[in-house]
Amino acid sequence: MKGMAARTPFRFRRLGRVLGALGVSTCVSLLPLIGAAADRQRDLRKYAAIKQWRAEVIVTSDCDRTGPDGSRTMIHNRTVTDYEFTHRTAEATSLTWSGRATTTYRWSVGTEFRGTRDIEESSASYESDGKLTLSGSTTIVSGRVPGRPFTRKKLFGESLIENSTADDEPPVAELAEAPLPSEAGVTSGTRLEDAYTLLSGLLLPCPAQRQWTIRASS
Repeated sequence: MKGMAARTPFRFRRLGRVLGALGVSTCVSLLPLIGAAADRQRDLRKYAAIKQWRAEVIVTSDCDRTGPDGSRTMIHNRTVTDYEFTHRTAEATSLTWSGRATTTYRWSVGTEFRGTRDIEESSASYESDGKLTLSGSTTIVSGRVPGRPFTRKKLFGESLIENSTADDEPPVAELAEAPLPSEAGVTSGTRLEDAYTLLSGLLLPCPAQRQWTIRASS
């Protein structure tokens, strides 16, 4: 399930208009913001000589639980995306590298109630574009992803009632609001996140663990 943190790409482009509209007193109050932006640009200079990066982001979600009404939820998803960023562009408030991403995933989501099970499954690999942005934090996003086949099954006990396969958007492992790399060009981490999966109109909550490793490469 793709997820992307909210971003405000025009924050500093608006700053000049705010200064002009609100007058001198507001200019003084906004001086710390301007100073912070300048400090951020100085902090980013240490990455300017890095030409390429490699990264791996892994998202895992595993739940198997029974609700008070006897319904059961089964979620077992794992998505691994490897990135190679080979082209750098400097922007006003960030540094950006673009490249390719390779994703391999295993997707299994199901519900069970009174003997009836609904299951959605898929497992595949694909390639897409990728982008790394360093600003106040580290962000990795994938470009448009190709459709992949997902199989939907409905069973009663062990008897198959329905079975269909259709292309849908596969998951991709991205990263938002992670710490900046060290001066040596390395960062890694792990965090738990709230996550939801949609199946047959039901929103199924299941926490996800996101792991990442990012390294500068020559």
